[in-house]
Amino acid sequence: MRNQFLRNIYDRLSKNNFEDRKKITPIFLFESKKEYKGVQFKGLIVHGNSNYDDKDILTAVWASKENGDRFQNYKAIFTLLDTKEESSNEPNKSSIDLRWLDDIKNELCYESVYVQISYKRWVKKGIYTPFETIRLNNVRTKEEQLPSEPQKLKMLKIIHDYFYDNKNKNQSTQFEPFALWLCTQVDSNIIGIDNTKPTRDGGRDGIGQYRIMGKINRSLTTSFAVEAKCYDINNSVGVKETSRLISRIRQRQFGILVTTSYVAKQAYEEIIEDGHPISIISRVDIIDILYKRGINDILTLNAFFNNNCPKELHL
Repeated sequence: MRNQFLRNIYDRLSKNNFEDRKKITPIFLFESKKEYKGVQFKGLIVHGNSNYDDKDILTAVWASKENGDRFQNYKAIFTLLDTKEESSNEPNKSSIDLRWLDDIKNELCYESVYVQISYKRWVKKGIYTPFETIRLNNVRTKEEQLPSEPQKLKMLKIIHDYFYDNKNKNQSTQFEPFALWLCTQVDSNIIGIDNTKPTRDGGRDGIGQYRIMGKINRSLTTSFAVEAKCYDINNSVGVKETSRLISRIRQRQFGILVTTSYVAKQAYEEIIEDGHPISIISRVDIIDILYKRGINDILTLNAFFNNNCPKELHL
C-alpha cells in the first residue's frame, strides 16, 4: 500500500507541472523521543531534490525477510524545506501555521491562506528551498587537545611510556588493542571491532562495524577503519598520517584516529574543511574516557594496565 502511494506521488512529480505537484500532499517529519514517550517535530519535507536526477529520486531495491524470501521495496529521496521564511499572511510569523493543518484536513492545501511559503514555491514553480545547517568550525587547538591538570598530564605520560618501545623508537603493537578498546567506550553502536595483522593491515590498525539503526541481529551497519598513533605529547600527528588514514577509507566508511598526542592545525583543518569522515580521539579525550570508567588517578591506571588492559581485541 505504501509502495503504491510512493509510486503515485513520483508519477505526478515526474510530469513536472504545477497541477500535478498541487495534488501531492506535504509530509511532516517527526522523530520518536523515548525519553518522554512522544515525538518531536523535525520539519516539513517534499518529494524529490534538486541535486538528484529524476530517475534517482525513486529507485527499486531488493530486500529479504527473516525466512529468506526476497521482496521489492523502494528508496525515495526527499527535501527538508526551510520553514523560517515569513508567512505571506502574517509577515512576522515563520515556521508552520497550525491553521494550515486544519485547512489540509479540509482538503485545502495549496489554496490555504496559511500555506507555508517554501512549500507554496515548490508547488508553483518546482523550486526547492532546502533547510541548511550552519557548518561549525570544530578544529581544536593544541591546547584544547591537552588536559591542563598535572595529574592528567602524568597519566598521559604513563600511557605513552607503557606502549612506546624506546629501543626501536616506535609504538608497541599493544597500543592498537588499547586504542580499539577506547573506541568501544565512546559509542555503544560499535558492534564489532578487530585488530588487523601488522603485515596485512592495509594501512589500518583496526576495522570495525558500526550500527546505524535497528537491532543487533537485524541492524543496518557501516564499517570504519582505525589508525592508532602512540606519540609523545609534543609530537603532533600531521598531514602525512591523516592522509594515510583518509586514503584507506572506502566509500560509505568512516575513520577514527586515536593518538596520545594531538592533531596539528593543518591536518585538523584539512579534515574539517574537506569534509572527511574522520573522528579524532586525542590525548584529552583518552583521559576523559578513562575517567568515565573510574580510571582517574595513577593508582587505578596502573591497576588497569596490570589486570584489564586488552592485549588483543576481537568483538
